[in-house]
Amino acid sequence: MSTFYFNRHSSEGMNSQWIRHLQAQSYINDIGGIVSQSKRDLQSALQRASVEQREAMQRVCGTLDAGFSEVGQYLKEINCNVSELRGEITAMASMLDWKLSLLIEEQRLTNELLGNIAQLLRIPDSQKQRVYYIASSGESVGR
Repeated sequence: MSTFYFNRHSSEGMNSQWIRHLQAQSYINDIGGIVSQSKRDLQSALQRASVEQREAMQRVCGTLDAGFSEVGQYLKEINCNVSELRGEITAMASMLDWKLSLLIEEQRLTNELLGNIAQLLRIPDSQKQRVYYIASSGESVGR
């Protein structure tokens, strides 16, 4: 049986995703039932047919049985591959969420720093020169 992967980014709820997964699995399993039923129907027809017809029908039945088995196997593989892809997409979506949260945090910090620069630009030039002279005279006193 294929593995179920919950897609948290889907608009569907977990229950509906689970039901969809079970339905897909049921369709795959139904193919085996259809093949078995077809085989039983052909076997009953074979019992009523003549020997030559019986031999020809047995060859066809064997070919059909092998073909349906192969189709069933391919469908199971496709279902498994789709489930794996769903899991990989979920992992990629989680990574994308994490990276986007980092970008948002960086933008928030940039906006905060730009706000500080805007406040510094509002200070008159005379005040800036005064602060510069006070800071430079404090450096010469500290030496």
